[in-house]
Amino acid sequence: MNTKILASFLIIGLVASAIGMGTYAFFSDTETSTGNTFTAGSIDLKIDLDRDGSNVWVLKDLVAGTDKFFTYSDVKPGDDGELTVSLHVYSNDAYGCFYIDPYLDTDNTCTEPELEVETGCTPAGDGELDDHLQFRIWLDQGCIPGWQCAENDPHCTTDPHEGDNNWDKCIEIGPPEPFLTYCGSTGSAWCYLSDIDEDGEVWLLGTLTGSKTNYIGIEWNLPGATTGNAVQSDNWGANVAFYAEQTKNNGGFSCPSIDTIFPQ
Repeated sequence: MNTKILASFLIIGLVASAIGMGTYAFFSDTETSTGNTFTAGSIDLKIDLDRDGSNVWVLKDLVAGTDKFFTYSDVKPGDDGELTVSLHVYSNDAYGCFYIDPYLDTDNTCTEPELEVETGCTPAGDGELDDHLQFRIWLDQGCIPGWQCAENDPHCTTDPHEGDNNWDKCIEIGPPEPFLTYCGSTGSAWCYLSDIDEDGEVWLLGTLTGSKTNYIGIEWNLPGATTGNAVQSDNWGANVAFYAEQTKNNGGFSCPSIDTIFPQ
């Protein structure tokens, strides 16, 4: 065979091989993910209140100056009352803090019976009501520690005592509900208003479970046997606040100072 013809056939063969290489179907796979985003979580605290067995307001954001936890007037020896505060935090678990910041403590007026036992009474003087009116605060979680009931379902069948507007000893079926207040030399759960620091107090509520109802019970009384006329017409008042902060990635949490919540 002519060598020139043979060379031509080789060139044609190489070109054909190159064309064939481009048509091979190799194994392959593609995985595609679209629409990826980061979305920040949220903490939204809402509160509703029952006072002396009646609902005062339903679940809401509080309006300062309008929504008041207590507005008792004409308080007399032997009177008492109870508040159940329902805390709802959406939608993550959060640490809770409860603040009381006193702003008022006066004699208000000096009646004749009051002057007989308090000779130095003046309308602008310090009142004695806070030395006699007692209160205690507890987590109204019933007879099973923690929060068992579903959202807005107090005293459910799982724990009928949860959110029931009463402090429950639960002697037979579990531990007593934990108090947040301890005062005096004996560490009594009952405190006097005068035990509250004039600069304010803060109580750590522990963990507020997200999308469940967390109940705080507050009870007060003015003892009839020991109060007397010194408290007549006296005024005592305080601002109240609740604070929530995420638990996740926040192991070193402590409640912000009272001055942070109520700037002076």
